[in-house]
Order: sequence, then C-alpha cells, then structure tokens
Amino acid sequence: MDNPRAEFLHRCNVENYTRQLRYSRTVTHRVMLMALLAEETASAKANGWSPLIT
Repeated sequence: MDNPRAEFLHRCNVENYTRQLRYSRTVTHRVMLMALLAEETASAKANGWSPLIT
C-alpha cells in the first residue's frame, strides 16, 4: 500500500506515543502506550514501511 498520508500519521503516532512513554508516571498508562506502539509496529510491517528507531 503506497499511502503517504497513512505513513505520515503512523510516524506522528509513534513519535507521540514514544514521547508520552518517556514521561508517563503510571504503569497503566505505560502499558497502554506500549500496546499502541506494538500496533503501530505491526501496521508498519504490514504496509512495508521502514521501521522507526527512536
């Protein structure tokens, strides 16, 4: 799938979730963010996008 908008949103999401994870204070919030990052990773693999190293 060659959708630049979807890839851009993916990159923004990963950046946002990573930033939030860095400053998260509760375990519940960290678990939720890790799950969201896992979903984004799966989406990137499914779409053939290069992995983000943060």
